Amino acid sequence: IHKAYKIIHYFELNPKAVHLPQVVSSLFTFFSNVLKIHFLKFSAREAIAKELRVHPFVAGELSKAKSKFSPKKLAFNMEVLQDYDLKSKGYGNTTSSQADLMKELIFKLLNP
Repeated sequence: IHKAYKIIHYFELNPKAVHLPQVVSSLFTFFSNVLKIHFLKFSAREAIAKELRVHPFVAGELSKAKSKFSPKKLAFNMEVLQDYDLKSKGYGNTTSSQADLMKELIFKLLNP
């Protein structure tokens, strides 16, 4: 949590460094790949890499993440990401800054 908020603080000080839709997109890809791994019939890193079309190292990291996130938590996180993607584009949000939205997003993703 501390590292996440340090990163957010950096982005708050450097608003042009990254935009929230880019962060949401990357996180959505990560969570959707981890969710896919939950339902694969095989667990070999090379087979996962081939199925997800990623480097075997990335497949290994995604496999590690599988043990940290249940399918239910992954689905919840993906729903939160969808909500914040819309907010970052102005839908349902007229006053919050990108940094504030990022703080809220990380808080929701990291809490059960």
